[in-house]
Amino acid sequence: MSALKQNERTVADIVAFTLSDAGDPHVVVGPLCNQRSDGTSARRWYFCISTCDQDKCFRTDSVTLATAPGIDPDDIAAMERTRAALIKQLAAYPPRVIHDVDDEIAAVRLCEALWPGERITALRQAVEAEYQERGRTA
Repeated sequence: MSALKQNERTVADIVAFTLSDAGDPHVVVGPLCNQRSDGTSARRWYFCISTCDQDKCFRTDSVTLATAPGIDPDDIAAMERTRAALIKQLAAYPPRVIHDVDDEIAAVRLCEALWPGERITALRQAVEAEYQERGRTA
């Protein structure tokens, strides 16, 4: 099996991993985001899924969306369909409270309210600082 095939994950795999150690019913699904190109590689699209562990400590997983050869890496509609499929799959595992958040700052603020702690506070501060540097309001 190629290295690429070994690293591919299905929506069902991602959901199973996300919920495997979830300590409460809340799941926060962040917005589709992109990591800008460094000039040598393509832009990387991703979204985050956040839960807490059994000790109620915040945890988050970044889901990177790969595109197949010949597929436009900026096909945002296709990326959103994948994100929506993941949310639909999450709903198949009740009881769940799925927070579908369309703003990165709102997502980290919600996570901080649900699962307070040093890690999420530091992450929220970093996200807010990044947005301020880019000239967006927090």
